[in-house]
Amino acid sequence: MPKYWKFSPGEGAKYWTQMLQGRFASIGWGNIDYTGKDKKELLLLNPNLNSASNGSASIIAKFNRIAQNDMLIAMNGTSQIVGYGIVQSNSLYTQNLLIPQTDHYNYIKVDWIQIIPPISLGKKEALRGVTVDPLSDDQIKTILEKIQITPDENKKGHDMNIKQSPLNQILYGPPGTGKTFNTINKALEIIYGCMSEELQVKIANDGNLSDEIKNEQDERKKLKKAFDYYKDNAKQIVFTTFHQSYGYEEFVEGIKPCDLESCDSDSNQIQYSVQPGIFKNIATDAKRKKIYKLNYDDINFNEYLAINQKFKTMTGIEFEIIAVDDQIRIKNSQNSEVPLSRKSIIDYLYDQDFGNTRGHYSYQPVIGKYIFEKINEVFIEDNSDTNYILIIDEINRGNISKIFGELITLIEESKRIGADEALEVTLPYSGIKFGVPSNLYIIGTMNTADRSISPIDTALRRRFVFEEMSPIPELLTKEKTPSIYTDVDLKLLLEAINARIKYLYDRDHTIGHAYLIDVKTLEDLKFAFKNKIIPLLAEYFYEDWENIDHVLNNNGFIIESNESSTYLSKIKNDSKINGKKIYMIQKFESWRSDMFKKIYDDKALDKSQLQTISETNDAMQE
Repeated sequence: MPKYWKFSPGEGAKYWTQMLQGRFASIGWGNIDYTGKDKKELLLLNPNLNSASNGSASIIAKFNRIAQNDMLIAMNGTSQIVGYGIVQSNSLYTQNLLIPQTDHYNYIKVDWIQIIPPISLGKKEALRGVTVDPLSDDQIKTILEKIQITPDENKKGHDMNIKQSPLNQILYGPPGTGKTFNTINKALEIIYGCMSEELQVKIANDGNLSDEIKNEQDERKKLKKAFDYYKDNAKQIVFTTFHQSYGYEEFVEGIKPCDLESCDSDSNQIQYSVQPGIFKNIATDAKRKKIYKLNYDDINFNEYLAINQKFKTMTGIEFEIIAVDDQIRIKNSQNSEVPLSRKSIIDYLYDQDFGNTRGHYSYQPVIGKYIFEKINEVFIEDNSDTNYILIIDEINRGNISKIFGELITLIEESKRIGADEALEVTLPYSGIKFGVPSNLYIIGTMNTADRSISPIDTALRRRFVFEEMSPIPELLTKEKTPSIYTDVDLKLLLEAINARIKYLYDRDHTIGHAYLIDVKTLEDLKFAFKNKIIPLLAEYFYEDWENIDHVLNNNGFIIESNESSTYLSKIKNDSKINGKKIYMIQKFESWRSDMFKKIYDDKALDKSQLQTISETNDAMQE
């Protein structure tokens, strides 16, 4: 039976926002792995816990008793419920600080639901106690009545404002742990405003999707096709990858050559204009309150504009339409003809920022606003509740300060448009005012083997919620992946390799389950090791083959070369470097299943069998 617990996310619930957005509950008392230990074991591990006046060893022991599917009630003090959540894991430990300026390293995963406004309890109902306490039957009954759910309705609130996804999040972990893979689920959860378990139902009932997508039998393919629709057709998802050469000009805006159709001039010479980047484009889309269902490029301007039609600029100066062709021509107050490109007016229709001149005179925004107001409402769709997602793969490989520039401040939740502390900045190239809407979500991925999480840009760390993506060996079983190769226990194999990597190197350079998830035969397994895993280990350990051999449990893949070249005779006799060994990789054609089993089972190959393999290899070298 699931248990119910009172939990305090810091004094005055000061860590509630981080825990809500990060979907976890954490406790402090140092960078020590307390997972699974009872009070007596905790005091042996850290005697300082015994001297703490707040009974810290008891609190940690209670925290360790919280189990998957238990319910946590998040409290501000003793009498205010700020949220509740279903526990998704037993106690866990991470070497990466969970909340800045704390000592929180031990945590559990929780699917939190925020209660807005918080629910207040009466004096008799107050939940007194320490950070973590189990609830009595009477307390459980009172709380469930207050938050209007039954024990079976553990993930759904009634008439509550549920904020399920943080605006800015980064999925981080070693290679092959499914970070990019999981961005698909995360993006669709945001699109539909639901939990991951509900995605299949949401897709089946989505009127925007074709029957082909809805009828797809493979659940993963169905998710991918829905993702592609919202990326390629609805344009609600944008995907990009950061790299060392990526800059502000590609991400926000920059000066670039424009084609002749885009330039307000009759000149055939190359011209330059300020053009938006990926982030500015999707932010502009997210800010639009209305969407024109048809293609703006297909608008017939002759249906809305007429020769001799008069308008007034924003400052009240009159101008007149004198031609409506490939370019719209106007006559200004000085009787001068001015050409206006169709694209410049379409840009205003698309962005709907008619009060922004963008460095032009106000001819284009005035004409654009007039046309937009005349468009038949049948072709207009409300966009105010639509979510947009920007996915940034390998976010830590780019120079964050160079790419985001001043916008690193604007992406904060409290600085978004509509927030209490909303901010806008003047962009340096276009000179326009720019803010980030609250319906634009940013999902980043970060490979910890490429750069550890600790030295990344501090400004980035402070503004993003980090979710760790660890290897999941359990996926390499017949129960989870029916088509997987089973003659070798891939789950134990991955666990053994990663345990040795953690000991010899660190946890940021473990190997993800994705490297083995598609292995269906022994040949597939040999291919994965030859072309993926061993080259990765060589990179991790800087080609220290002795350590790589330790990782593989001396299974015969890495062998000592007995090369006796005459070129080495003098060097080998040099006492200064005497004893140096040269290693080589055993020819993969000779790899056997028992050699793979040796990685996790010492009994799979005995010394005599390994010696036979070595002698065979020596013979092959001669």
